[in-house]
Amino acid sequence: PRISMADGEFQSLESNFAMEIKGYLKIPKDDNYVFRLTSDDGSRLYIDDKVIIDFDGLHGGESRDGEIALEAGYHPFKIEFFQGGGGKVIRLEWNSFSLGEFAIVPGTVLFYNKLESTLNAEVASLPQVSRIPGDKSALQSVHPSYDLSQARPNELSPKVGGMDFLPDGRLVISTWDAEGGVYVIDGVQTGDPAKMTYKKIATGLAEPLGVRVVDGEIYVLQKQELTKLIDHNGDEQIDEYYTVSNDWRVSANFHEFCFGLAYKEGYFYAALAIAILPGGASANPQIPDRGKAVRINRETGKLEVVAEGLRTPNGVGLGVDNEIFIADNQGDWLPSSKILHVTKGAFFGSRAVDSARVANLPVKLPVVWLPQDEIGNSPTTPLALNDGPYKGQMIHGEVTHGGVKRVFVEKINGEYQGCVFRFIQGLEAGVNRMVWGPDGALYVGGIGSTGNWRQEGKLWYGLQRLKYNEKSTFEMLAVRAQSDGVEIEFTEPLAEGFGWNPNDYIIQQWYYQPTANYGGPKLGLENLQIQSVNISRDRKKIFLELAGMKPNHVVYIRL
Repeated sequence: PRISMADGEFQSLESNFAMEIKGYLKIPKDDNYVFRLTSDDGSRLYIDDKVIIDFDGLHGGESRDGEIALEAGYHPFKIEFFQGGGGKVIRLEWNSFSLGEFAIVPGTVLFYNKLESTLNAEVASLPQVSRIPGDKSALQSVHPSYDLSQARPNELSPKVGGMDFLPDGRLVISTWDAEGGVYVIDGVQTGDPAKMTYKKIATGLAEPLGVRVVDGEIYVLQKQELTKLIDHNGDEQIDEYYTVSNDWRVSANFHEFCFGLAYKEGYFYAALAIAILPGGASANPQIPDRGKAVRINRETGKLEVVAEGLRTPNGVGLGVDNEIFIADNQGDWLPSSKILHVTKGAFFGSRAVDSARVANLPVKLPVVWLPQDEIGNSPTTPLALNDGPYKGQMIHGEVTHGGVKRVFVEKINGEYQGCVFRFIQGLEAGVNRMVWGPDGALYVGGIGSTGNWRQEGKLWYGLQRLKYNEKSTFEMLAVRAQSDGVEIEFTEPLAEGFGWNPNDYIIQQWYYQPTANYGGPKLGLENLQIQSVNISRDRKKIFLELAGMKPNHVVYIRL
């Protein structure tokens, strides 16, 4: 067991309840430990009968840290948690000098004493109720409209940093590991690992987190440069690692990744992460190049800054209308993760770099916010989606929350806005990179690491294929914002007589306020009153007339 619960995992407990979690922590070694308590609403953490974190009060899913020096051995702990209304979460993480980064406190160090009874207390156990995946509970399986198959030989276990296809249909991947390799895999379209072969064509690359094939030539994005791989003698072993561009600065900070890689009209697009400190706070000072979206001329190697104000933009891709989109991750100045449309001169909100200047810049709003731990945590690789009824929408991967998310996008007054849906789970690893294959299938590359940069219970590597099977699946297809409400469109007609009762819906709205703190709560969280329900003649659309909708707010809809 772990202390990590959110929304549907509380089962039938919805609002106005309290929980007390007691036991013993088995500390592995003498050290200073930083504990992180995340809750919605209030919580307290006690260790050795001392208050380590006091996070009382009504608030959204925020985190607060507390530090204590602990000797090896068993230490009593207690967590008090109460839930008012709205979203709900309770999670305990820890960090130390030996751990290196925050991770959920594992069940292997949590114990309780059977002799300590709660018989004299009034205790309400969680009832055993059925849960429907996706209905405030985590998805577990692959979407019914897609077929899943393996896209790697069984003996290959890649942590995929980048991926693209050669003109002959073979898949090129780079690996985010100590080797920094590049592999070519044949037979991925067969779905049969026994019919797949692979060869390593390059090695020694520094955190290669992007691959793009242009006119049959392989380009790899490393931490410090964009590299063209050249095979002079045709033996499919790289003879020359040609530097296309290294016009950005990088330090030894572990977090100064260079993410990518998209290609459009003669330019490569990439994004430069900022430096952070152990625990997640932004480093100070920062190299001025960090936090930028850049494009690199394929012919000259010249680098141009396109946009700024990014933090951990692990995903650059071509989305709807063949535009460039980026996925950025929660942190300081990012109250939650988000999907961004890249435009020239845009500022996306992070003040970690050149703080005084950018503080006065207008912030470009995201296409969608991704409420933390509800539908996002570490988003990656935005791509266009053109399968079946989803044509014209977008998808993106997710490392920690896992799977593939779907985004309906609409353009209003020249700017993109949209609605995000849970879409696909049941994969072998958290999704770091995705690419559409020549067979029309979606290929997903998995990854995992220490801390929270992995999907719990999954592999730390993976490579799979998802192919649309043309089977219809009932779900929300799109949600369109109107001046006086929202229109919900479905993939199939609603059941006769269903959907007319306003009590069948939960509609909430809130806003985020970026601050120097890590992450941020849902501010102004409120329920919206449904004034009327209107269903189209074909029963595929519902219009909910709402009172009190506000601009620049996130609207949550549950049916």
